[in-house]
Amino acid sequence: MNTLRDLGIFVGIPQDSGEYGAPQPPIGLRLVAKLLAPAAPAGLGGSVRAMLSLVKTLSPIALDARLLDPDGGEEPFSPAIRIAASPGLVTSTRIHFIQSGKEFAPSQNYGAGGGDFSPIQLGPGAWTIAVRRAGIGHTGYVRLEKSFNVTVRSTPVDMPIDLTPPSIMVKASGSLKAITYVVTGSGFLRNQPDNRDGVAVRVVNGPNPQDWLMLFTGSNRDGQINLTTEALDTTIIPRDAAGEVKIVFTATDKRKNPNSVPRNEPLWSNAISFLY
Repeated sequence: MNTLRDLGIFVGIPQDSGEYGAPQPPIGLRLVAKLLAPAAPAGLGGSVRAMLSLVKTLSPIALDARLLDPDGGEEPFSPAIRIAASPGLVTSTRIHFIQSGKEFAPSQNYGAGGGDFSPIQLGPGAWTIAVRRAGIGHTGYVRLEKSFNVTVRSTPVDMPIDLTPPSIMVKASGSLKAITYVVTGSGFLRNQPDNRDGVAVRVVNGPNPQDWLMLFTGSNRDGQINLTTEALDTTIIPRDAAGEVKIVFTATDKRKNPNSVPRNEPLWSNAISFLY
């Protein structure tokens, strides 16, 4: 490397005109001196000889970058990229965003500096994020790149609440003094807990609607329930004028019925009755 042309090729002017302006600028001593000025000691002459001596002392540049949220997120997603500062004569560090082969406008030039950068919000889809750093080291012009793939998810749309009432069946077994009921059903909210926050099964004394008992159970992943009651002595329940006892079962979950009167009453299942 002895000539101005050799020096221009060394610092990367022909290879990367985009870094220095387009169309590709001609190799000139003034441009080379401008590129090397950040690394030039005070008083260094602007001759080809002085520039040739200077480039031999340049440090290599480095690129250490990582995506802080590699699992992505929902739109609008602002990826955070951490870039370490680099020694040497860095001419540019930019973050590029590519989707389906289309490259969008890159970030500003962060130079040799480091930090956490989040220059853009991304829409849904698969993205490639590329950090590209260019500079001049003791071996000449170099470009380094680190890329990451990330998926941005669409914001979920709230699904309308299914207002189809759940359905139950009840089987009774045992004597009048010790009747056990097995309540099964389907169409409930899925995966409900086996407590007060789950599915409520209401047992009502038909002749006296104010006399009722509330039991709680959970639902499985298919929205099904299965509840076995303790034994009930029906002989001690007050009877109506005809001397009968009517036991009525219904069930509900957290859903409300906007069409009920009054509005937003629980969304009850069908009713199952037993007459004794």
